[in-house]
Amino acid sequence: MNQKVKITANGKSVLVDFGTLLSDALFMEKPCGGRGACGKCKVIARGALSEMSAAERERLTEREMADGVRLACMTAALGDCELLLRKDVEKPRIVSCGHLPSFAFSPIFSGYGAAIDIGTTTLAARLFDREGAMLSEASCLNPQSEFGADVISRVEAALAGKGEALAKTIRGAMDRLLRSLAEQARIEPKEIDGLVVAGNTVMLSLLAKEDVTPFSRAPFALKRPFGEELSAAELSLSSVRETAKIYLPPCISAFVGADATCAILSTRL
Repeated sequence: MNQKVKITANGKSVLVDFGTLLSDALFMEKPCGGRGACGKCKVIARGALSEMSAAERERLTEREMADGVRLACMTAALGDCELLLRKDVEKPRIVSCGHLPSFAFSPIFSGYGAAIDIGTTTLAARLFDREGAMLSEASCLNPQSEFGADVISRVEAALAGKGEALAKTIRGAMDRLLRSLAEQARIEPKEIDGLVVAGNTVMLSLLAKEDVTPFSRAPFALKRPFGEELSAAELSLSSVRETAKIYLPPCISAFVGADATCAILSTRL
């Protein structure tokens, strides 16, 4: 049986397994992917903690170390401990509204369809009926941020063997958004039988479990340009109809993705 330890953060306690990283226990964002490089997860910590690493010493000042500041992504709980978290961190604001010009509506769905934009930081989604009326919208932070805040960090994570986890994470977020869209519109999620999913080349590649090696070194070739149709079953999306058509718009080059393609089309550039 795993030994449990108690972490108390800003007065609230949680039981975790012995050796759990503070950042994992508190579900903190790790913009650098947990390498101790960004210093964004600083906390004041007291109690049974792992020894300070060289990376922490390099990132923290002498004053911070004297005050008990630690990097949560590199500090493990080896017993009961108390933390003081910063309260001045501004929560990101997701902008999902905008003007969409009139266009010829030719849906790929027969019931309801959704459009999802997978951004590196956020996801935004909208639900439409057969007449093109928007029924609901939803957004959330991209949970892949636990692997790093930028595309390069996520490419590195995928190359380190975390590609399956990255795909599972983003697919789970899409399922949650789709259920939220359906609940707001008072329909069953299984009535959604068509989706368009845009995103940059790395986001779409991670979604589709495509090899991201080409994005890691010159000449940065685009191995899979997308512009293709998959089924919900192929992407392991459980919220919508299994046979739902999912269109992934074409990318332009290695670092000019389907999000740019859709923006060009919508603005008639």
